[in-house]
Amino acid sequence: MSMPTNTPQTTKKVFCIEGNISVGKSTFVERLRKKYDCEIVAEPLAIWQSKKDETNQNILELFYKDPKRYAYTFQSIAFRTRLKLFMDGYNRQSLTFSERSLFSDRFCFAEMLYRSGQFSAIEWSDYQEWFDITMEAFDINRKINGYIYLRAEPEICFERLKQRGRHEEANMSLEYLQAIHTAHEDWLLKTETKPGLVQDASANFKSDPEVLEQMFENLESFIEKISFFPDRKNREQSDAEFESERGALAECA
Repeated sequence: MSMPTNTPQTTKKVFCIEGNISVGKSTFVERLRKKYDCEIVAEPLAIWQSKKDETNQNILELFYKDPKRYAYTFQSIAFRTRLKLFMDGYNRQSLTFSERSLFSDRFCFAEMLYRSGQFSAIEWSDYQEWFDITMEAFDINRKINGYIYLRAEPEICFERLKQRGRHEEANMSLEYLQAIHTAHEDWLLKTETKPGLVQDASANFKSDPEVLEQMFENLESFIEKISFFPDRKNREQSDAEFESERGALAECA
């Protein structure tokens, strides 16, 4: 199967790569970048790491050290930086892969933080309110064709997390990854209505080309099957509409 070409007549296709921390999303999207003519919207990790307090600690490490104090702050920053990168990259190619989405921010991370007591009731209510307003204003749900869920057991993700040695994650527990895994399962396998592809990410596709090639074949078959859906009709925006939306994000990051 040939992926869509970047022409004005081609309907845009946007897919979000979802999964647990250290499941292999960044590796997978980099392989996608090399194989296909596509736009990659990477997770804004570098932006998060650049936002530091007076002690030179970045927001990510502050959040992991003291989630109750920094959960709402971090999720607010994560939301608006992810939104800006998504909108900036949206019209560059006919095929776009986004590393995570605003919806996993909401249904996996923010909701889990509320249920575990890291969000107060007021913070959770406020988050949901501006989330819903923003999703409607930018029509985000209709811009997404489907989800690719890289699935691996939390224990595998935990081992990979320790191997990559990111200092912000030094104190992350297996229990935290188990909670994130459950949140993804509940959202993507039980409630999400958009088309989804579950990819087994248990094997080390980073070093095994056969495993990676099978994942590419699964992906191409998935995209071919959902090449047209009723909710994608008339989704193409005029340049003026898109620039108006993107202009509203000029001060986000």
